[in-house]
Amino acid sequence: MSASEALVRRLRGTVLPAVATPMDAAGVVDFGALRGYAERIAAERIGGVAVWAHTGRGLYLSEEDRRRVLAVWREAVGAPVVA
Repeated sequence: MSASEALVRRLRGTVLPAVATPMDAAGVVDFGALRGYAERIAAERIGGVAVWAHTGRGLYLSEEDRRRVLAVWREAVGAPVVA
């Protein structure tokens, strides 16, 4: 079985929420709020998360912020992160 087939099997029948990226009033990622939000989402029965799926905000973040946002989600959910 290929890696993509294994991923499809793992995700089939699960919830994969499209999550927000919290920003402050200046348009900067609020990493404190992001960590709390990620932990809350991770406490639910999910198959993974879809980051930037509903806003496309990731395209406007710096490369470093994109890495940090993904790292927060990966640490929190321990499940597939689609970005």
